[in-house]
Amino acid sequence: FLEKNLMRDHLEKNGLNTVRFKSCKNIEEAIAFFHSLNRKLIMKPTDSSDSKGVYTVNSEEDIKKNFAMSQNANRRKQNVLLEDYIDGCEFSVDGICIDRKHYSLGVAEKRPFSYNENLDKELYFSYRNDKFDYEELKRINNDIAESTGLPFGMTHAEFFLMHLPPAQFAPCPASVHRC
Repeated sequence: FLEKNLMRDHLEKNGLNTVRFKSCKNIEEAIAFFHSLNRKLIMKPTDSSDSKGVYTVNSEEDIKKNFAMSQNANRRKQNVLLEDYIDGCEFSVDGICIDRKHYSLGVAEKRPFSYNENLDKELYFSYRNDKFDYEELKRINNDIAESTGLPFGMTHAEFFLMHLPPAQFAPCPASVHRC
């Protein structure tokens, strides 16, 4: 799903852990959602990649300042996605679907730039990690990819490890505060 709101809908429909989110058509909807949660959020285009148009929202002023830039970073759609800002370590998992069976091929721990935590400075790929259960992360990723019915194709997913008891991986094509 390149369209992030469709992925969120799919996760919710299938009972998978996701963040609170809203696809907003205009600044007024975005401000209303921000006030309904009354917490730090991430604002991003619904169908873009590479962190283009991704902004941290701490106030109504942040929405007013950056909404148009998020909107303009979209490829086709004009909606902007607002979602929970989650503290945790962020990972990406790349894989492939063949005959509706998914294989996770690589896991990377993401490390951000100090000047902008929404941009990745580096991806640290490793076969295993003593701090994190990569096998569990790959199992979750495989289950999610197979639940989409994708017959064939390359996949890329992003997850965060939430620091809430019990610690758990949650799918989130989102920018988060990293470890």
